[in-house]
Amino acid sequence: STVHKKVIFQGYQDSTFRTPVVKTEYEDHLGILGPIIRAEVDDVVLVHFKNLASRPYSLHAHGLSYEKSSEGRSYDDQSPKWFKNDDAIQPNGTYTYVWHVTKRSGPTQDGKFCRSWAYYSAVNPGKDIHSGLIGPILICRKGMLNKYNKLTDMREFVLLFMTFDEKKSWYFNKQAKKTCSDRTADADRCYTYPAINGIQYQLPGLRMYKDEMVHWHLLNMGGPKDIHVVHFHGQTFTEQGMEDRQLGVYPLLPGSFRTVEMKPSKSSVWLLDTEVGEYQQDGMQTTFLVVDKECKIPLGLAGGIIQDSQISASGHKIYWEPKLARLDYTGRYNAWSAEKKENGSWIQVDLRREVLITGIQTQGAKELTKHLYTEEYFIAYSKNGKRWRAFRGNSTGTQKFFKGNSDGSGIKENHIDPPIVARYIRVYPTACYNRPTLRMELLGCEIEGCSMPLGLKNGDIKDTQITASSYKKNWISSWEPSLARINNKGRVNAWQAKSNNNNQWLQIDFLQPKKITAIITQGAKTLTTEMYVKTFSILYTDDGSAWRPYLDSSTSMEKIFMGNINSNGQVKNFFNPPIFSRFIRIVPKLWNQSIALRVELFGCNVF
Repeated sequence: STVHKKVIFQGYQDSTFRTPVVKTEYEDHLGILGPIIRAEVDDVVLVHFKNLASRPYSLHAHGLSYEKSSEGRSYDDQSPKWFKNDDAIQPNGTYTYVWHVTKRSGPTQDGKFCRSWAYYSAVNPGKDIHSGLIGPILICRKGMLNKYNKLTDMREFVLLFMTFDEKKSWYFNKQAKKTCSDRTADADRCYTYPAINGIQYQLPGLRMYKDEMVHWHLLNMGGPKDIHVVHFHGQTFTEQGMEDRQLGVYPLLPGSFRTVEMKPSKSSVWLLDTEVGEYQQDGMQTTFLVVDKECKIPLGLAGGIIQDSQISASGHKIYWEPKLARLDYTGRYNAWSAEKKENGSWIQVDLRREVLITGIQTQGAKELTKHLYTEEYFIAYSKNGKRWRAFRGNSTGTQKFFKGNSDGSGIKENHIDPPIVARYIRVYPTACYNRPTLRMELLGCEIEGCSMPLGLKNGDIKDTQITASSYKKNWISSWEPSLARINNKGRVNAWQAKSNNNNQWLQIDFLQPKKITAIITQGAKTLTTEMYVKTFSILYTDDGSAWRPYLDSSTSMEKIFMGNINSNGQVKNFFNPPIFSRFIRIVPKLWNQSIALRVELFGCNVF
């Protein structure tokens, strides 16, 4: 790969310019762009600017009003010298720019919330921008911004569609380059990078919920020939002020700043690109994630899908081990607990794959009559277990502090927004009662979407839709197929086959074709006998007669899934590729004592 030196606008916490403002998850998508400058009509914007680069730069606001001394751009207009101090700030120099937000800078149509503009260095606009010095300005109607200078109840993203030409950058180094033949035979395109926010192919942080209002602020700072046709695949949108017209693509002309509104109607991972061929192929594309509102299913601490070996901690009080940190766990020692004197204690969960995490439930515990619980905590997350990031969300600090529990038994649920993608999660208690103590559950779903429960547990799938080859019945109990629902309670709480052989099966009829992506299985217990299915296979059909086995993609033979190892724990298996079918059968292959099953299937409707 080729590395090119860039210069960027960076926010700081105060005028000492010692402590940079760290991006929140809401700002991950900005890429090379500087921080968003937000203001309302009639505001006055003061920007304290310090040049920490190695050459002169300035700050010019496109679309706002200013006096000559805050223009940030030089040209020969016979102005006196003191009007030109803003034109080029020398290295280590400082200057305060004053911009006025007039009605002309704000939304011009009824119904529009904000209008997008841009700021950039204009000592040499072309070379400065191609070096990386550009950022967004959002001017909103009066009263739209909250005390944190953000729009409430609305998600927004800023996208700059631009081809960065490294030969036009101040930092282009002909000696530190790869040969043109590595990319293209066209020398003019050798050092050009079509990108969104300066990042090719995969811009991070574009996550939103289904049916929520999303504002996309689209910027095009390209030359006269750089026309981009922006396409949000799988979704429609409207242009602000023209809500009666649903659009699928949007032409973005050179030098234009536009805002479109979207209520995403389909949850999944979708492509966002420009329909102009060479830009798309060369990297002006990314994906955006639309999350189902129901993406808050337990990820497996309480149910046992997450194994003991996946839970670790910085340390623990004797007997109060990390593996006990499961919501509603019971027993004398039923939670993770750390020594009170231990500062910086944490508990960690390895999910063994990247998952979308949208919430967390916490609970304390009791030691005899003494309550133990965590009153406040923050979360850190990682994709590889090495590089960790504290979750910030809408916090103005370095991490977001979540309110925890107020007793040893109650459950406190906190929402994580924006949702995070991670394999590892750490919880750091920062305030506790007696000592840091936790039982917990993580909430979320699979990244690709289509991972919601299909209705066995909640009853959406009716009893008549669940059938079996046989079921055990006597004068006091009947282990019918309709009982095969995950976490079903009672003395008789599962399907149990009448006979224990390889001809037994449990069948679910969804009444219409579904996309099925995963299954959770669970056994059952009668008196002291533990019953569960150790291994099983899957059959499926659309017509109820021509059954096909689910095959192992590596062998093209019937796939045997690993089932349970006890009667109450849950095991989750994934179908990759997914199954598209109306009917599905679970065929036990090996079992303990007797064939008994409680299940849940996951997936979504077929569009």
